[in-house]
This record gives sequence, C-alpha cells and structure tokens, in this order.
Amino acid sequence: MKYTPISGAALGLFVACCACGAETSLTATAEKPVAPPECAVDFKVVEVSSNPVIRKGDAGTDQASSGFEGGCAFKHKGVYQLFTAEIYGARLVHWTSPDRVKWTKVATIREAMSDAPGMSFRANIWAPMPFYDEKQKFWNLYYVGYRSKPDDSGNWYAAYNGLIVHAVSQTPGPDGLVGPWKDVGIAMEPEYEPWSSNPSQPWEGLQGTDSISPPYEAGGKWVVFYGSAQMQSASKRNPKYPQWGVGLAEAPAPTGPWKRRTSGNPLSFGNFSENPIVTKLTNGSYVLVADSGFIGYASSPDGFRWSRMQNVAIPKDMTVWWDGGTRTPLGCIPEDDGTYTIFFMAHRKASNWQELGYVRVKIEEKVLPVVGVKPEVRTR
Repeated sequence: MKYTPISGAALGLFVACCACGAETSLTATAEKPVAPPECAVDFKVVEVSSNPVIRKGDAGTDQASSGFEGGCAFKHKGVYQLFTAEIYGARLVHWTSPDRVKWTKVATIREAMSDAPGMSFRANIWAPMPFYDEKQKFWNLYYVGYRSKPDDSGNWYAAYNGLIVHAVSQTPGPDGLVGPWKDVGIAMEPEYEPWSSNPSQPWEGLQGTDSISPPYEAGGKWVVFYGSAQMQSASKRNPKYPQWGVGLAEAPAPTGPWKRRTSGNPLSFGNFSENPIVTKLTNGSYVLVADSGFIGYASSPDGFRWSRMQNVAIPKDMTVWWDGGTRTPLGCIPEDDGTYTIFFMAHRKASNWQELGYVRVKIEEKVLPVVGVKPEVRTR
C-alpha cells in the first residue's frame, strides 16, 4: 500500500469516495480458513484483582460516559501504561500506574471530530496502539478512525469504513510517550479498487479496518494483526468467514508500509476475535491475547502460524468483581517473578459501566502429541 499523507488531494479524494458508504464488491482473494493446531501453552491464573482498578467515579473518569474499551497496556520504565478509548469512541486517553492498582489520567490524546454524517473519518476513534521505533528514536501511535451516519436497511453505520491513522510523538526519545502527538499519515485502509496493490480481502466487511496491533518482529519482517467486521446486512455477509475476524499484514519497518498477507487470512479464531496483542516469549515463541468474548489467548512458534484460540479459566475458588460481559485483554506484561499481568475490561451491572481490572497468569508449556508419529510400543 502506498503511504498516504493525511493532508492533500489524495486524502480529499478518499474522503469523497468513502463518504457515501456504498458497499463495494471485493475482488481480492484470501485462503479459506484451515483448522489450526492446539494451543501450545496454558495460562494459569494466580491472581485476580479483587476490585476494578479504574471504576466509575474515579478521578479522571468524568467524561467517560460508559467506561473504557480496547487499546493496550504495557510497562515503560517500570510504570504501567494504559492507552484506551472512552466509550463510545469519543476520546483516546493515556493513564499510568506505579503498582497496577492506583491509576492517574495523564492526557487526552485525541477527541472525536464529527461534522456532516459520513464525512469525518474521526467521528469515532478507538484502539490506540503506541510503539517505539528504535531506528528513528520516536514513539509512534496507531489508532482507528471511523465514519458514522444513521443505519439503513440492516447495515450498521455507527462506525464504518475504518482506517488506521499513524501519529508520531513530537517529543523525541524514550520520554516521548507523553506526546504531544501529530497525525502524519494513513497506515492502513479499505482498498477496493481493482488496481490496488494491497486490496481488501473477502472477509473484510463494512466496518473497514477496525484495529491494528502494535508491530512485532518475526521471520525478518515486521508484522501486525489487523481486524475487520462484516457489519453489512446479514444477506450481504460472506458466510465463509467470521463476522469479526483478524488477519496479518507485513512491512519492512514498524512504521510500514503495511501489506496484507495473501495467504492465511483470516486467522481461524472463531466467529469473534478483536484487538490481538502479541508478546514474544524468552524461548522465541509467541503468544497473543485477544477479545474472544472473554480473555482469549493463542500461541505460535514463529509469529505467523497461530493455534486456535482458547479462554483463560478463572479458578472457581477465586472471587470475581464483575457480573456482566468481559471484554478486551490489553496485552501480556512480563513481571519480575515470571508471571504476566493482563489488564482487561469488564462490566458491572451496579455501575452500568465497563471498568478495568487485571489477572496475573503463569504461562506454562503443554506437552503436545507430534502429529503423524505413532507412540513406540515396547515388548518384553
């Protein structure tokens, strides 16, 4: 995909073409999903936060009408960092914590900009994903921007034709995580033109490009997960593919340009998967966590071939603070004791709010049978 500056005639043409929200026939090809192998690891829960660590009414939450959703969490210089969106896509925010429990709102990174229905690609903004470019020595940020207009004929237009905006911190070096952030281009977008060198694939739907993960290195390349959802009317969905799916894209650098992989997409994670975030383990293999309707995870030996998704199992003797749906794990954060912290969102009926909590897990390797190898039979 050619890297497209946000300002200028090229973006103006893109806005004009997408503003109508017309559904376009996808001409690209993608492989039919293949049954993936069993996950090679188990996530064993050793701790669940006794309460939400950011909840309704906490300082800094006054503008978040219904809580938080999506994004990522990680450690930088020993401090927990949270980049997330306030529901419903009104603002991108940055929070920090020294200890997982006490959180402070650092900044509002972006606010949604809405004008005529279907025109602004920042009518809804979600999924902020910062990453540091070691070569350029700058923090970068990807986030998704959607157009929005009233639904019609079964098509969901509240957030459609999503594209990934690329922003760069204006403070150089490791301390630049505080921003301020300047939008510099489009990292990924729906591409339906027959002449496109990076066309959208048949499993990608009306929602467009709905997320992108922080980049990771694998096989001498930079790789991201990107997502899409078939939010068009049921009669126009492609039943061969999940309604909410994810695929892989590659680039020569963490800042792109990103190109969809022509084989293996979408990943076989079931009918719903969102917001995958990848961690490379010390043994060289990879794990991810993703929203599977719960806290989902999968494993990979090389960053490309992924296992099927399974869910974190909370032991029955552990008390949980939520009584509604659980959403969007935000990454695996390695701790000094060998465990990993996973922050996630969950709903409490009493507050009618999506709040932040965490689980701490041990990642244990499974002993899996080798496919095609029969066990040795010994006789006396």
